[in-house]
Amino acid sequence: MDYPSQLSRLLEKPIINAGIPGDTTAGALRRLEEDVLSRSPRIVLITLGGNDLKNRVPAKRAFTNLKIIVEAIQEAGALVIIGGIELPIFDRGFGDGYRQVASETGAILIPNILEGIIGNSKLMSDPIHPNDDGYALMARSFYEVIPANALP
Repeated sequence: MDYPSQLSRLLEKPIINAGIPGDTTAGALRRLEEDVLSRSPRIVLITLGGNDLKNRVPAKRAFTNLKIIVEAIQEAGALVIIGGIELPIFDRGFGDGYRQVASETGAILIPNILEGIIGNSKLMSDPIHPNDDGYALMARSFYEVIPANALP
């Protein structure tokens, strides 16, 4: 079960999963209006960048896209929580990119949403994707940073 479904159970509130497997920040930016903003969300959780990293998209381009996405969501009045990724040696500066976007926009940042998950075979379905137990930990990480007053 994906992390939005598990988070929905924790919050006892519906969560719409507008993510698309394999999507990049550029793809998400193209879909932003139709798939996210048109729904007038109160809170948007973002776990973007992993596919940019995997596909060798330059960090500058990925984080320019991410910042545009975050600012557009905030301008629409929603709280943004970013689940960042840190893969020492392999992340090509992506960990710093998440911190910079969060600092510049005021978005809430979980610096490494996959901390304790990546590399743990009991929490992974393959080398890069969590299994149900791994997604449960991701859901818990988001749950812990959502401000109580942000929920209806």
